[in-house]
Amino acid sequence: MTVCAHIDTKPGTPGAVDNAAGVATLVLLADRLRPFDELPIGVELLAVNGEDHFAAAGEVAWLTANRDQLDAIELFINIDGAGYHRGRSAYSFYNVDDRRSTIAKGLFGSIDDLVEGPPWYQSDHAILAMQGRPALAFTTELFDEMLVELFHAATDTIDQVSADRITSLATALQRLITGW
Repeated sequence: MTVCAHIDTKPGTPGAVDNAAGVATLVLLADRLRPFDELPIGVELLAVNGEDHFAAAGEVAWLTANRDQLDAIELFINIDGAGYHRGRSAYSFYNVDDRRSTIAKGLFGSIDDLVEGPPWYQSDHAILAMQGRPALAFTTELFDEMLVELFHAATDTIDQVSADRITSLATALQRLITGW
């Protein structure tokens, strides 16, 4: 299982929601997995650069290095735009079988600020989803609003991030990994 978040801010765009919040979720997840002596699945935590650049350098480098191992990834998880304070975090599945998606939804069920959302393809998970690999993406239920108001804008500041949403998402991911 690979859990991914990207780093891609530019001058004048602080990038708090897109995507420092995703990277913070990765760090918190790593801390939450530390006490487990064994996990039911191998886990790779991946921070890449350049998701919104035409060359997608980080993704391309990772794909090149892992080209022969993509079939071994049971689930590719992407965090992009999660933690926005105005909306709950939302998840969507891509090429995930019904049994696995039902298990995941059950593990997420008790987390009030996490909802199933519509599919979206503007991020790192799309690379694997388009190749037929199972993927799970996390963003905000207010994705369209965030695209207009925050992504790559000077308004994407730390006050737009909810620490509680990041914590809830890290909890959901820890439950998914330990319950897989």
